[in-house]
Amino acid sequence: MINEICKIFSSEYGKKGDALIVDNYTLSPGDYVEFTLEDSGDRVEIFSVDKKTDKSQDDYRKFAKMDCISGLISMNKPVDPTKVIHSNNMYTFYVKKENLDPSKGKLNVEIIDKYYDILKNPKDKYKNKKKSLELYLKFEKEQGKPDGELIDKIRDWIKQNIYKIASRKSLDKTYLKLFYNTDSKNYERESQRYIIPNIYNSTDYNVKIGDKVYGLPDFNIGLNSKKPYLENKTRKSKLPVLVDSSTISMEKKLFDYFMNYAQEKKNYIYAGSDIDAVDYKENKKDDFKGYFLRINKGKEAEIADYDTITEYRYKLKRSIEVLPIINGGAGKDFELFLGVLNNLGEVKSRISEVFFNKYLENNFFTEAKSINLNDARVKECLLKYRYGLYTWFYKGEDFLASTFWNSMTLYLLCNSINQGNINKAVNQFNLRHAVLYYFNNEKGGKSMDAVVKSVRKSIDEKINIKEDPEYKVEAENDEEYYFCIGQLLKYFYSLNKSGNKSYSFINPFLNAKSSEFIKEKLRKLFIKYDYAIQSSFRFNNMYYMVSSYNTEGKVDQDIIIAGFLCPNLIYKKSEKENQNEEAN
Repeated sequence: MINEICKIFSSEYGKKGDALIVDNYTLSPGDYVEFTLEDSGDRVEIFSVDKKTDKSQDDYRKFAKMDCISGLISMNKPVDPTKVIHSNNMYTFYVKKENLDPSKGKLNVEIIDKYYDILKNPKDKYKNKKKSLELYLKFEKEQGKPDGELIDKIRDWIKQNIYKIASRKSLDKTYLKLFYNTDSKNYERESQRYIIPNIYNSTDYNVKIGDKVYGLPDFNIGLNSKKPYLENKTRKSKLPVLVDSSTISMEKKLFDYFMNYAQEKKNYIYAGSDIDAVDYKENKKDDFKGYFLRINKGKEAEIADYDTITEYRYKLKRSIEVLPIINGGAGKDFELFLGVLNNLGEVKSRISEVFFNKYLENNFFTEAKSINLNDARVKECLLKYRYGLYTWFYKGEDFLASTFWNSMTLYLLCNSINQGNINKAVNQFNLRHAVLYYFNNEKGGKSMDAVVKSVRKSIDEKINIKEDPEYKVEAENDEEYYFCIGQLLKYFYSLNKSGNKSYSFINPFLNAKSSEFIKEKLRKLFIKYDYAIQSSFRFNNMYYMVSSYNTEGKVDQDIIIAGFLCPNLIYKKSEKENQNEEAN
């Protein structure tokens, strides 16, 4: 897959060149200095960079162009054997400022000399690595030897001035990066002098076929003699991949390009006709077919997930209409979340807010211990189901989400009720069924809205019948039966005058396996609160409708919850009662 993405990138690179990388390059926090041999360390201009530095500044772009080609491929392949100096060519000098502390810093004259000695005579570095030496000698033949005289002059300048510069800054853990003022082509040449012999995972794996050298890239691939299990044992060649020397240079630029995105926290990469990236707060807003990568920022851009996407659509195949199936909450601060969700971004944001306390968007891949969610059950669901939601929102694949949406949202809905958070439960109930309808679930959205409206109207009429010669006060179906159970539970809850009452008392009803168990639990509640039940024909009718109905079907938790969350019909005032109040 990387080969295919590299071809896409190569096409873009052919149009824009290094600007494709430099224009989005992010400098590490620290201090940057461009110098000439005539400058003095106590007067040279220092450009300081932090996370808030304006990237559009000319100085920022100048240093970005030099910095992006002057770093090490990895800390395992330094020029300086002590790994104190982190630059790769004669024109640059990178060091952590804490290592410039006169009393406890690691940098010293010996390390500086060793660094420049290697740059002056690169062959010495590769004398025990035959294939690396061959690569270097080929480069030297084409581009010439290093300028030893200039290297010595720069070496002397660094020794004389670096501590003067350091004395002007706080010696923290950020970098001091020094750049010699010279033509950009010189930077590119000397950077390549380091990169070409070091770009492969190990030149021990290199093979020469015709005029080309093929080897194992060093990008997101681990392979060494101590880890034989990483080898491909089923093929003649045990290496996972072999890349020729021209292609591998482009792959390095590709991973530099990815690193820019990782620095900006744009971790989701889409490679189709071109390459695009979005962060966790955004979604790709165009329809897409192609390759998908999720990258992380490590010592390099790390590929954490990859996939081939056959059909990603930002706009939903049909809108999700969140209806007011339940429209009443508690208190003045209650906000009913309704409306139409038209795209993946809107769905992601609403689900994160309503079901996950706004923690989902920020924590698709956060380690469990780093998620500071106080509600253990919400955190449990976040960890259990976030990958399936991630594949829906960023890959456009909703199959996984459709398989667990029903169980996940019912669990979270019940959790909100147990905690007494009725306002959250109301919005969860409405959103739960809107998405179920989108997934073509028989209990979802508009069908649930129609069921609740029909059941409420029917029960409202029946419990207000004072004389029943035609035997109309009967539950006609399971929906009416379970809705009445929810209404009775809410009524009994209202009779509880204790200071520590909790909605968790409805759990046995939601988890019940039979109608007989529910009726027995209701009977016990009736006995418990009979002293507080005032003479009410509405209550009598509703209780009769439950006690006289028999069902062998599965307990309908959703309808019980709907009955519990809806305004209680037992307390509803009739039109005549409202007219009397207005007259008074």
